[in-house]
Amino acid sequence: MTKQDVRKEGLEKIKSDLLLVMSSFKSMLISLGEKEVAQRLPWVNDEQKIKPYQGSDEKLAQAICTSFEILNLVEENAATQFRRKMETQFGLEAIRGSWGETLSNWKAQGLDQREIAALLPTIRVMPVLTAHPTEAKRVTILSIHRELYMLLVKNENPTWSTLEKQVLQQELEALLERWWRTGEV
Repeated sequence: MTKQDVRKEGLEKIKSDLLLVMSSFKSMLISLGEKEVAQRLPWVNDEQKIKPYQGSDEKLAQAICTSFEILNLVEENAATQFRRKMETQFGLEAIRGSWGETLSNWKAQGLDQREIAALLPTIRVMPVLTAHPTEAKRVTILSIHRELYMLLVKNENPTWSTLEKQVLQQELEALLERWWRTGEV
């Protein structure tokens, strides 16, 4: 498998996980009587067939915001899996911007271990933690995000039986309903 194959696999994972979660979100909204909102969700509806919206702008805004949060969580999960696979198959130096890549580049430039060891104390590394009021999340929402992430990881198990997959689908819809009812917007 090449690096390009791993990248392609990562993009396919985003597509399939997004379809799984968004289909569950749509199904959950329909089960709650929010069919009009469900018909306007991105990525799971034919945009050409969407009719003018007659419902609550607040509910539609909540659904759209939740959809983009779902996309973000799906991408984070896929990125983690991508990094793990790249590291496993191609080594630490395959991860762009990593220490593994930096050390590999120095070695390729002809630096030996002593020279690299001499450089390390001169490097200043500072973590930068940023917070922005628009990024603040309630603890209950963060908990739901973590649970969704874990369900995506759980879904990666290829040996689930049909019954186990159905249970996973029910867990996903129940989680999405909790998220919807809790409200984030």
